[in-house]
Order: sequence, then structure tokens, then C-alpha cells
Amino acid sequence: RLLDALQKTLVSAREGALLRDGIKVVLAGRPNAGKSSLLNRLCGRDSAIVTELAGTTRDLLREQLVLAGLPIEVVDTAGLRDSDDPVEREGIRRARAEIAAADLCVVLIDDRHWPRATPPPLAPILQELIGDSALLDRTIVVLNKADLYTLPTGQIDADYPLFSLSAASGDGVELLVAAIKQMAGFSGSEAGGFSARRRHIDALERAQAL
Repeated sequence: RLLDALQKTLVSAREGALLRDGIKVVLAGRPNAGKSSLLNRLCGRDSAIVTELAGTTRDLLREQLVLAGLPIEVVDTAGLRDSDDPVEREGIRRARAEIAAADLCVVLIDDRHWPRATPPPLAPILQELIGDSALLDRTIVVLNKADLYTLPTGQIDADYPLFSLSAASGDGVELLVAAIKQMAGFSGSEAGGFSARRRHIDALERAQAL
């Protein structure tokens, strides 16, 4: 009975912590993958400049949002590539630092560059794009620009969260939001939740493990 009560309290504590603190979601990918378009779609306004020129985003752009009841800080980052431009290189360095500190990383890929029939393992994708394959349990992969190639939107069968969508039209974005909410462990219910801090959750987890 005590273990059951601890588990219920822990769930409530995590929910309360999410409602108070929210999570950081970082948008990452190569130039022109659609990161800024997705940020604008999530914001519901033109927060980021979007052009066809690679490297338009050079610095970090942060927006505080509430998506499906979950407070989220969304960070748009510079496109990841090799560059001789010192300003762009600094933007890429900052992007990698934000990715490492993210609660969740949404990796965007241009749908033209993806073997949809046989999705590859996630670790090589992260290693190639981000230079770090240790983000496996907190990464969502998005195949963007489905509207340009008349491809169906939705979740694609893979052993990791993989979605096809169009940031430009909004098709499929609601499934991405639902996946972010699920991966964060947020049910959306405020009933019984309390504003727990990290130390409260740590104490509950230690008690549960005894």
C-alpha cells in the first residue's frame, strides 16, 4: 500500500513540476530543414525570419509557449553544417550547447533526403547531425515539407518517435505536439498535482527504491 501511495504521489509531483517549470524543446537540423517555419507554426505568428537562403538563422531564438496545457520553451537554432563563416560557426556552437541541455530535441530533416521505406537507426542520425548519439531517449525526428512532395503526414513506423508533417501548412503538427506531451510525461490533468521541486521528486524516487 505504501509503494502504491508513493507511486501516485510521484506521478502527481512530476505533473506539478511540469506545470510549474515546463520543459525546453530545441529544434535542430541542417539549414533549410524548416526549423524556423515550425517555430512560427507552434507560435501561431511569424516569430522567426524564414527564407530560402541557407544559414538565415544564426543565433538562438527562444519562445515561451503553452502547448496542450504544457509550458514549453522552444529554441530555434542555427542550421548544423560545416561553415567557414565565423559568425555562423558561433551560432552552430551555441546550437550544439542548447541541444545538449534540452529536455527534448526535435530533429528536422528535409523529406527529400530520407529513405522513408526503411528508416535508419536513430544513433547514426544524431551522430551525423548533432555530433552526439547520446540523446536517444529524448529525441523526436520530423520529416518536414510533406506538402511539397504530396506525402502523407502522420507517425511513421520506427523504433523511435518519427513523424512526417508540413510546418508550412500545419498538417501533422498536432501529432508532434501530442508526442512532445507524451515524452515529457505530461497527462494534462491538474487534479491533485502539487508544485513539486526537483528535490521532492528525488526524495520520492529514493523512497520508492528502498
